[in-house]
Amino acid sequence: MGGIDWGDAPTWLGAVFAALAAAAAVWTLKSQRDQIDEQREFIRQQSENLALERVELRAAAQDRKVAQARRVKMSVAEFCGHVFVPELGKLRGAGRLGVEVLNGSDAPIRSVQVYFGDLPAGPRALRVRKEGGFPEWSEVTPVPLIGAGKAYAYVSITMTPQESRENPPVVHFTDDDGVRWSLDYHGSLEEVTDTQAE
Repeated sequence: MGGIDWGDAPTWLGAVFAALAAAAAVWTLKSQRDQIDEQREFIRQQSENLALERVELRAAAQDRKVAQARRVKMSVAEFCGHVFVPELGKLRGAGRLGVEVLNGSDAPIRSVQVYFGDLPAGPRALRVRKEGGFPEWSEVTPVPLIGAGKAYAYVSITMTPQESRENPPVVHFTDDDGVRWSLDYHGSLEEVTDTQAE
């Protein structure tokens, strides 16, 4: 009868234990690999979430940055012809274009200048936007400061109606955070970079 060779039993037991140990090692490696894959997926999701949060934070910061500048308004008056110049008398077909810059924000704006094309404007009167407020007269340009809720009126140099159409007004100002802005008569607001600054 052919029986088991019990002399090889320790070898068999060693082989079984080695197989069990190998299976345990394979299972451990697979478990670790699964954990690493889960960690990578978690890190990927966290990275996506952080990227979205960064985008939202940048958008919120940009909104805060332009919040004051958006509350500055420019209104353009009609072109007024037949300007009287003392030395020349009445100039037919010539006139001035008026612009009012209103600081509707709750902080001051600084270094406020209106341009008509390449031509600067001359200021006329700073007005308080409250009942019973009195105008404060000044001839300084650019206006160093326009307080919260105040408006400043500017007028162009003498020009023809055609020149007034070719030189639309643009206001440049610095907000309370030191950012320089440009606002055109269409209401388009842009940050002025160092290369664009006057």
